[in-house]
Amino acid sequence: MRTLKATGTGFALAILAVALAAPATAQDGSFERTLTVTGAVNLSVDTNSGGITVTTGSSGRVVIRGKIRRRRNMVFRRGSAAAVEGAEQNPPISQTGNTIRITKLDSSLRRKLSISYEITVPKNTKVSADTGSGSIRISGVEGPVDADTGSGSIRLEDIPKGATTDTGSGSIKAFNVGKRFSADTGSGSIHAELMGAGPVILDTGSGSIRISGVEGRLTASTGSGSIKIEGIPSGDWEVKSSSGGITVVV
Repeated sequence: MRTLKATGTGFALAILAVALAAPATAQDGSFERTLTVTGAVNLSVDTNSGGITVTTGSSGRVVIRGKIRRRRNMVFRRGSAAAVEGAEQNPPISQTGNTIRITKLDSSLRRKLSISYEITVPKNTKVSADTGSGSIRISGVEGPVDADTGSGSIRLEDIPKGATTDTGSGSIKAFNVGKRFSADTGSGSIHAELMGAGPVILDTGSGSIRISGVEGRLTASTGSGSIKIEGIPSGDWEVKSSSGGITVVV
């Protein structure tokens, strides 16, 4: 058992320290929405902060699960309980036919909350995913996919119509991605296993590049790191590393 003794200003500071250290999960929240669709889906997700996960499920419906987190900074804590309740009751989701948009919270709420999304969609779905800070993981959709995060990793699996990826800081991994593929990271490795012909553009400011299954044009560049390329050079290949070895297997 701990005993806390303080008087005057010291007591006030002690109480503030306890408040800052206390867990703040009690007022976090969540929501779930199920939307009916009748054909190919166009999904757009844009969140100021939080991870985005998209997987495939039943045809004819899209299930959106949101996990709401309050900012832990005391400056933004005032009114956050009401903000969580508001986001639970009225999440930023809209639907027009088979087009579904998840938008950022309005400016008054962004300072208080972040939302991470887990979304289940039909296989025949095109995805655009954008988060200011958080990881992105997308698997099983036909695509194409556009994934962009300011800071966080990106992982794609089984996207036959190709993808465009961009992260300010974080690794990019793509497996069984077809046709056109591009990956750009300010700092992080790129690892891709491709299928099908299509132009490939890869760039990292600092990190290794490892890619296989290339069948078309290729541009690969790293400021610092090794590069290993495997494939069939049916188009021009331009490979550059400012500091690091280059291995090409054809």
